[in-house]
Amino acid sequence: MDLQRDNLGFMLSDVWRLIKRVFDDALKGSGLTLAQARALLYISTHQGIRQVELAELLEVGQMTLARLLDELASAGLVERRTDPNDGRVNQMFLSAEGLRQIRTVEKVADVVRIRAMQGLNEEQINGAYKALRSMRDNLASTASLFDNTESSAKRKKRAARILPGTILATSKEKSLRMGRDGATRTPCR
Repeated sequence: MDLQRDNLGFMLSDVWRLIKRVFDDALKGSGLTLAQARALLYISTHQGIRQVELAELLEVGQMTLARLLDELASAGLVERRTDPNDGRVNQMFLSAEGLRQIRTVEKVADVVRIRAMQGLNEEQINGAYKALRSMRDNLASTASLFDNTESSAKRKKRAARILPGTILATSKEKSLRMGRDGATRTPCR
C-alpha cells in the first residue's frame, strides 16, 4: 500500500480532480464549464436564491460568482431579479433555456456517476455514500474547533446541502428537491 497515494485526503482530491476532468470532457460542445453547470444545478434546486447564498454553496468569492453569473446571463441561462423585499439584493432564477441545459447537465452527471461507480455493486455504492455522508457530517461538526466565525448549526446545514446538489447525487436524491421555502419540489425535467 502506497501511503501517500492511499491517504484519504489525496484519494478524495484525486477522485474530485478526475470527476472534474471527465465531466468537463463530457460537457464539451454544450458551451458550459463545470463551474457553470454546478451553478445551474444549485439555482435549479434553489430558485430565487440570493447571490450571497449561492456563493456560499459554490464556495467561491463574490467577484468570481458575479463573473460566472454574467456569463450565464449573457448565454440566456439565468435571470437576475431584484428581491421584492430588499431592492439591494439579486435573486437568481433559471430561464427556459437554463432548464433545458439542466437536462444536459443531469445526463452528463449520470454518465460520470456510472463511470465512477463502474465495477462496484449496490452494497459498495451504498456503503460509499454512507461513509462520505458520515465524513462530511463529522468534519462539519468538528470544524468549530478551528473556526469560530460560523455557528455549528449553520455549518451543518451548509454541509448537508453540498452532497445532494453535486454531480454525484443519486436518482433518489434528485427525485426530491427542496425549495427556498422548504417545500418539496419535483426536479426540473
